[in-house]
Amino acid sequence: MLTVTVISPEAVLFEGTTDSIVAPAYDGEVGILTGHAPM
Repeated sequence: MLTVTVISPEAVLFEGTTDSIVAPAYDGEVGILTGHAPM
């Protein structure tokens, strides 16, 4: 499991665990899965 914390300048928006994360990147999207190689 991945531990995720999403924050804004004002507050913590989400804190929990997940199996994967998909986030915007400069050239599309980046996906991170449990067991992913270090970035």
